[in-house]
Amino acid sequence: MSRHLAVVHVDDVATAVLVALDTGSAAGQPVNIAESEAVPLRDWMRQIATGAGAEAEFVQVPDAALPADLALTGAIAQDMSAAVDRARDLLGWSVSDP
Repeated sequence: MSRHLAVVHVDDVATAVLVALDTGSAAGQPVNIAESEAVPLRDWMRQIATGAGAEAEFVQVPDAALPADLALTGAIAQDMSAAVDRARDLLGWSVSDP
């Protein structure tokens, strides 16, 4: 199963929070802060490993084949994405280029 996540860097979250506090334009409204497109979890893990300077081989193993102590706790069973239109429209926010 290919799991997809909408992720965001902590610096981008901090920027969005500061803009929201400074402008008040999103007061009282929920605003999602994330990438506009979800990425495969395996790609995200590869980016983390590369950024850390690790040379790792990633092998996909079916969930059912993993021993209980290696299974993801609360494994992501579906894609997770977020509509970020309000962040863009109300805050003028978008993710920065890494």
